[in-house]
Amino acid sequence: MSDTNTAMDVYLTGLRNQHAVETQAIGTIKNQLGRMEAYPELHAKMEAERARSTEQAARLDGLLEKHGTRASAVKEVVTGTVATVAGFAHALSPDEVLK
Repeated sequence: MSDTNTAMDVYLTGLRNQHAVETQAIGTIKNQLGRMEAYPELHAKMEAERARSTEQAARLDGLLEKHGTRASAVKEVVTGTVATVAGFAHALSPDEVLK
C-alpha cells in the first residue's frame, strides 16, 4: 500500500469517527433538550449545539461523499446506542441540569 493510500485511509477513518461523534452528540442533546425547557438560556445553548452538530455531520457527509464513501453504519449504531443508554442513565439524577 502506498503512503498516499494510507494517508487517505487515515483521513477517511477520521471523518467517519468524527461523524459518529457528532451523531452521538445530536442524540445526547435531543435526549436532554426537553428537560431543559425550565432553563431558557441553557435550552437555547443546547439547541444551538444541536444545530451546530447537525450542520457539522452534514459537512462530514459531504466530504465522505466527495471521496466516494459514507459514514460507518456500525459506528453510527454504536454511538446512537451509547447516547440512548446515557439518556436513560441520566434520567435517574434528581437535578435536571446535571442530567
